[in-house]
Amino acid sequence: MSDYYKILGVNKDAKADEIKKSYRKLALQYHPDRNAGDKQAEEQFKKISEAYAVLSDADKRRQYDTFGSSNFHQRYSQEDIFRNADFETIFADMGFGGRGGSGGGSGGGSFESIFGRMFQGFGGGGQQQQRAAKGQDIEYELTIAFEEAYHGCTRQVTLRIPGEGGDQALKVTIPAGIADGGKLRLAGKGRPGSAGAGDLFVLVRVAAHPHYKRMDRDIETPLSLKLSELLEGIVAEVTTLEGVRRIRVPAGVKPGTKLRLRELGFSDPQKRSPRGDFYALIEVDLPKELNAEQQAVLAEMKRVGL
Repeated sequence: MSDYYKILGVNKDAKADEIKKSYRKLALQYHPDRNAGDKQAEEQFKKISEAYAVLSDADKRRQYDTFGSSNFHQRYSQEDIFRNADFETIFADMGFGGRGGSGGGSGGGSFESIFGRMFQGFGGGGQQQQRAAKGQDIEYELTIAFEEAYHGCTRQVTLRIPGEGGDQALKVTIPAGIADGGKLRLAGKGRPGSAGAGDLFVLVRVAAHPHYKRMDRDIETPLSLKLSELLEGIVAEVTTLEGVRRIRVPAGVKPGTKLRLRELGFSDPQKRSPRGDFYALIEVDLPKELNAEQQAVLAEMKRVGL
C-alpha cells in the first residue's frame, strides 16, 4: 500500500504546517488545471490529495500510524478518507477554484471530474448528496488491564447500535502502548444514515496497577531494600512486564534514587518516538521495632559515625 509520508515527501514526525506546505507545493505542480490531458500528472494529483486528506486530519493520521497502511484502508473507505478534507481553502489561496475546478480562469471543472466519485456523499456530488446525512457517531468506553495496554490485545465487544437492531459483536484491536483516554475509530460502525453509517469511537480506559506506575511511556515500580543492602550495594531482581531483570544497586545509594532499565517501558503506538524505560525507585525497608541485637548494632553504628 502507499506510504503517505513518502508521497508528500515529509518525515513521519512532520508538523501540520510542514504537511500543508508540502502538499501546496506538489498540488501546484500536478493540479489538473495546469496539466490538461496529462494522465500521469492526474494520477499523482490523486495520490498527493489522498495523502494530504489523511495526514492533515489528526484522527485519521493517528489511525494510519497506529495500524499501518493496509489495516487503515480496511477501516476507511475512499469516502471516509476524503470526508471533511478542506481543499477549497488551499486551492482558493493558490488561485484555483477548489472542487469546482477553475477559479484561476482555466474554464474547467477538471478537479471535479477527477474526484467526482470520491466526493459523492459529502458535498461534491450535487444537491442529492448534500441532502443525504451521514449516520451519528457512537462512543463506547472499554476498560483494559495495565498489561494489555503494554502488550496490546484484541477484545471482542458486544453493544447495541441504534437503528441496527439487536446486539452487535465487534472485534477491537488495541495497539501496544495505548494510553488511558486513547481513542480508536472503527469507521462505518456507528449509527446508520442515508449517506452511510457513522463511526464508532472506542474510548480506552487503562486500569491502575498495584505495583507499576505509568509516566508517559516510562514505568516506575518501588524496589524496597534493607539498610545493609543500601550501604553495601547489591544486585537485585526486578519484575518488569517483560519478566524478571537483574539490576545493580551501587553501594551508598540514597532512598528516592531511580535506577533505569532501558527500553522496558511502553512503546509508542504511532511509532514516532522511542520506547520508554523502566525505573526502579529505591525505598528503604526499615523494621518497625528493633530487637536487642539490632539495637546493639545500631548503637555500634552510632559509635563509629554511621
